[in-house]
Amino acid sequence: MRLEVIINIDAGDSRTAEALLKSLMPDDKGAPENVSISSYVVSGKYLIYRIGIDLKASEDFLTTANVVDDILRHAALLIKLLSTLK
Repeated sequence: MRLEVIINIDAGDSRTAEALLKSLMPDDKGAPENVSISSYVVSGKYLIYRIGIDLKASEDFLTTANVVDDILRHAALLIKLLSTLK
């Protein structure tokens, strides 16, 4: 079974969306073996994350939750940091 989670973050503007994309990209590289992550900007201001995971064991649901949590925590921190720089 394969599970896919899509996260849509409204960054407000293209500059913030691109900054988020570039800042979060290194985190994508350390994903577990059975997890695929892609991220891109749509319509200039929306950062889209697609997380796919091959569910082979019940622990894979927890892995999915942890990956999503990491992305959301890092994105929230970066949005807060970027908003103070404006």
